[in-house]
Amino acid sequence: MNDRQRVVLVVALGFATAIGIHTWDLLISTTSNGGWFAYAPNTQPIFSPNDDSDVMRRGAMWLGGVVVWAVLSALILRSRTSESRSEMD
Repeated sequence: MNDRQRVVLVVALGFATAIGIHTWDLLISTTSNGGWFAYAPNTQPIFSPNDDSDVMRRGAMWLGGVVVWAVLSALILRSRTSESRSEMD
C-alpha cells in the first residue's frame, strides 16, 4: 500500500469512527427530563433538572473514539516508515 492509500484509509477510518460513535450515542441516549414546557405562568412546574450526565457520557465516548482512531492511524502510518527505510537500504 502506498502513502496516498494509507492517508485515504486513515481519513476513511476517521469518518467511520465518527459515524459509529454518533450512531452508538443515538442508540443509548436518553431524552432530557425537562418536563412539559407549556405550563401556565407562575405555576412552578415540578421536574427533575438535567444533571449533565449526557454531556459527560458523550465526551467520554468521543474521547475514546478519538483515542482508538489515533492508535489505529499511528499503526497504519507507522508501517509506512519501516517499509520506506527497508527500501532505502
